Amino acid sequence: MQKVKILFWIIFILLAFTNLNFSQEKEFKLLENQNLEQLSKKELDRGIEICNDVIDEYKDDASKKKLVTRAFLLKGKMYRQMGREHTSNASAAFIYG
Repeated sequence: MQKVKILFWIIFILLAFTNLNFSQEKEFKLLENQNLEQLSKKELDRGIEICNDVIDEYKDDASKKKLVTRAFLLKGKMYRQMGREHTSNASAAFIYG
């Protein structure tokens, strides 16, 4: 019985981590389709966090290069919408272009 519980928790944790990666990508794709002008500052901050998570997660994965570039560009648009200066658009074009 103890082995079954341990096996269950191991499978549960592995599924949670796997689902986390898919949910980040899914959340980012939903965020891309949002009208940034209608988002509040809190929603923009959360969007920037999502972009940072996507960038950190996939920056070393060559197959996700376009996703990372889109995350950099969207992050820059969000900063611009909030009225802050940020150079992520230039960085993305130079690094991943």
